[in-house]
Amino acid sequence: MNVSTEETYIAGTYNRYPIKVSHAKGIYVWDNDGKSYIDTFMGIGVLLFGHNHEKIIDAMKRKMEKYVHLSNFFLDEDALFVAQRLVEETRRYGKVFFTNSGAESTECALKVVRKVKKTGKILSFVRNFHGRTLSALSVTGFENIRSQFINDENVVFLPYDYETVKRFLEDEEHIAAVFLEVVHGSGGLDVIPEGIVQLISEYK
Repeated sequence: MNVSTEETYIAGTYNRYPIKVSHAKGIYVWDNDGKSYIDTFMGIGVLLFGHNHEKIIDAMKRKMEKYVHLSNFFLDEDALFVAQRLVEETRRYGKVFFTNSGAESTECALKVVRKVKKTGKILSFVRNFHGRTLSALSVTGFENIRSQFINDENVVFLPYDYETVKRFLEDEEHIAAVFLEVVHGSGGLDVIPEGIVQLISEYK
């Protein structure tokens, strides 16, 4: 399989590196010639424990030997365990809804916002990335990506600047929701300035 074959059959949504990966372990991937590379992408943030972590592989094998997939009409005991831990460890009241991706999570959150709040501005931030599906794009802070598909007048994008956020919260009477990244991923690994999260959490 070569690059020209890939271009024939796979949509060109990413500019790939010219590396044919044969296998991966930990922070490394290897090509067919045995050369290793450090994978700083981490599967775009998915591989927090690295490639092929033994405990994760063992857990996946044990699970797949029981069943590969269940519909939502059956209770998965592992899902219940994870949900309970999430609620208890974050010390939050609420319930867990499992999704397949960050974009899907954002879509669901936006549906809840519009169901409960009906009206009000949604606050997001410049260089936030929340997904490429249509609704998720509406709160994604990259205009060059977003403007091709959707511009929601109810969504306001601010820079990560304490005084700017403070003035907005003081002047805006109805804020339906806030979407933020504590650490930018696609936006450049910037950490949100001190005080902004606290400021937002205290908004009434």
